[in-house]
Amino acid sequence: MIIGITGTKSSGKDLVAGMFREAGFVFSSISDRCREEAIVREKPDYTIKNLQDIGNDLREKFGTGILVEKSLDKLKGQKNIALGGIRNPGEVFAIKERGGVLIAVDSPEEIRYKRLISRNKREDPKEIQQILEMDKRDLGEHEAEKGQQVRKSMELADYRLYNNGTLDELQIKVEELLKKILV
Repeated sequence: MIIGITGTKSSGKDLVAGMFREAGFVFSSISDRCREEAIVREKPDYTIKNLQDIGNDLREKFGTGILVEKSLDKLKGQKNIALGGIRNPGEVFAIKERGGVLIAVDSPEEIRYKRLISRNKREDPKEIQQILEMDKRDLGEHEAEKGQQVRKSMELADYRLYNNGTLDELQIKVEELLKKILV
């Protein structure tokens, strides 16, 4: 079984992925393929914008499902796979063509922006204007068809999780969702 995870920045996608790991899924983020490519391209101090550009470039050159394909190649032989960082409908289709499903995770903007600042990842923007620009681009504003298209990807989701409560509440939502998916 392949489960794709898409959603807005800092909505809790990594938490959901961790819960799938606890349930026996092997997890990989397709964003890791962009990070690996950043190193190959000698951009070790990459930013979110660099990673977005790299993902767009790879999808343009090799097709919109390339990051899913590269991730699944790394996980050959695994039975239950969760792939995070789905940002383009082509990636959604690459998952669904293999019998997989897509989960969209979302949270209110104010909560997401607070989480983004507090998680303090090196590549994350630090100023609110940069955060707003990154979020708009990630959702697909002014992006090409093969670019960042999280909003369109979320519209293709088979299941939705709204992460606006506690960690325990999210855990319960994920457990209920897993029961539905694995039936």
